[in-house]
Amino acid sequence: MTPSKARDAYALNDKFLTNINPSNGKVLRYGHTEDMEVCLKEHSHRVAAVIMECIHGHLEWVYNEVRMGAAKTGKFLSSDWLGPENKPDIIALGKSISGGAYPGSFILGNEDTLGQVEPYESASTFAPTAVGLAAVPAALNIYDEENLTERSAEMQRIWEREASTWKYPFVKFITARGSDMNITVVDDYPDKRVNPSRLAALILHKGVFLYPMDNRLRMSVAMTITDELFLTEISIIKESLDEILEYDEISGAQSEGSKTVTPWATLD
Repeated sequence: MTPSKARDAYALNDKFLTNINPSNGKVLRYGHTEDMEVCLKEHSHRVAAVIMECIHGHLEWVYNEVRMGAAKTGKFLSSDWLGPENKPDIIALGKSISGGAYPGSFILGNEDTLGQVEPYESASTFAPTAVGLAAVPAALNIYDEENLTERSAEMQRIWEREASTWKYPFVKFITARGSDMNITVVDDYPDKRVNPSRLAALILHKGVFLYPMDNRLRMSVAMTITDELFLTEISIIKESLDEILEYDEISGAQSEGSKTVTPWATLD
């Protein structure tokens, strides 16, 4: 819940809902219990409850697979990366389960958890929709028949192979998990012509659509893309990284100090 421009755009920044120590303005860093200890000592008289991850046992473990499930990460469920000995109690599946063809959502769970739900205690207005019941099995068959789980893993290998040779002073690091990739830009890079919005706008003008965030570019690539087209997209991204400092104005890029994060909104 660190305040950001992206959160502010959705009215999610709230001084009462934050992971900031109100005394010094410092972020309560993930995994650093000493940060929380200092904060609670100073503000214990104002704290009614503390909500945290169920790192220890005896709590239900709910895993959100709405976007990153269904083969997107190189395994069918992203939680599969934790190994067979670490299974969530409840898994929420959404748009990815139908391949985006039709809205669908599912709740999966083990017997100990979902077995506690009695008949008619949970209902859904659209549960029996015929189109949804046809779309999801069709999408699952395609995942299997076209081996899209392995395809997603192969796309990660291609991206990492190509991007491993890139050397830019303004790129902090490059990551990938399956067919989702990120380019993280150095915070407060001295040359203000380098930022995710300008990069995304330039890349868009060259024919590739990316999602600019506060300090990174996010890419979500279709698992059905051909190697040829994927490599073309990667070359366009590299070309844009090479050329970004050659441009003063890029149509559609976020202006300095603006909260707009949609480079496509003002394209000529």
